[in-house]
Amino acid sequence: MKANTMLEELRKEIDSVDEKILILLKTRLLLMKKIGEEKKNEVKPIRDPQREEEKIQDVQQQAHILNIPTKLVRDIWKLFFEISEEIEK
Repeated sequence: MKANTMLEELRKEIDSVDEKILILLKTRLLLMKKIGEEKKNEVKPIRDPQREEEKIQDVQQQAHILNIPTKLVRDIWKLFFEISEEIEK
C-alpha cells in the first residue's frame, strides 16, 4: 500500500477545514433567519446599508490583521447581505 503523499495529506486538511466552514455557515444562516424574524417583529427593513458597510469595514480590518485578502472577505460578506434578503423573508 502506497503511503499518503503530502498533497493527499494537505487535501485531507482542506476537507476538514471545509467541513468546519460549512457547519459555521449553517449556524450563520440560522442566525440570519432569526434576525429576519426579529426585524419583522420590530417592523424593520431587511437591509440596513449603514450596518452592512460598518460590518464590511470591520471584517476587512480583521482580515488585514490575519493576512487574509480583504477583497475575498468583502465579497463574501456582500454575498451574505445579498442572501439575507432571501433568508430573512
